Amino acid sequence: MDESLLITRDNRVVNLKEDGTWEYATSLQSSLDTWQDIEQTPAALAVFNDLFNRAGVRVLDTDEAFTCVQTSSGIEFIDGLDEESVDYTVQIYAYQVERLADYLQTEGIDEIEQYRIVRSLYAPIASAALKNTAVLRFMNNSLISLLINRKRVVHIELLSSDPGQESHAYFTLLGVSKQWLMLEGHHGIPYRVFRMSYLDVLDMCKRVTTTTRTGGWIGWARLAMWYVGWRNKVQSGLTEDSLV
Repeated sequence: MDESLLITRDNRVVNLKEDGTWEYATSLQSSLDTWQDIEQTPAALAVFNDLFNRAGVRVLDTDEAFTCVQTSSGIEFIDGLDEESVDYTVQIYAYQVERLADYLQTEGIDEIEQYRIVRSLYAPIASAALKNTAVLRFMNNSLISLLINRKRVVHIELLSSDPGQESHAYFTLLGVSKQWLMLEGHHGIPYRVFRMSYLDVLDMCKRVTTTTRTGGWIGWARLAMWYVGWRNKVQSGLTEDSLV
């Protein structure tokens, strides 16, 4: 987040000026109009390919809500949001809408912006996936759990590509009975620790989304085998702080 911007308790965005004064950040047009007016490039669209079919967006400081739909030609932005019809909903601010619109029109999104996108989407995508019936069967299947040595408390560190601009983000994957939760921040004593780049997250999310869409136990078995190799790549040793 830009250090000149401040989010108030009522979700207003304040721009702190160099002379010590401030003003509320405003946009010349609605967030929906901003995204509908852009010309999307193939390179930028590749970041979002297979991340969702339909996703909801709520813009907190303008009280807007709309739906993003993947089509064969790009992403279509539709006014209004039906929570029951989307894969997940993300909450962002108007300044993030404008920044993302700029990058969607370029030939590529740089690493720090891709990190910001993944950081915003990771928890909503994971939470939505963990409520999916097929994903829950996969997560709770005793044979698959034994095969992949599943743990019920996992601390996750999403590594920023530039900590000077954006700090790392922290999450916890928590299994309680037959339910699985993705929580922001670190909670509980972990039995496993993941340190992941935004590319690792994109790889996992896209594979789960694709497997959910295609279905079949063969697909889920292949995902389990792939996951073991992916996990070995991102898994980090437990530290003394993790064990207290």
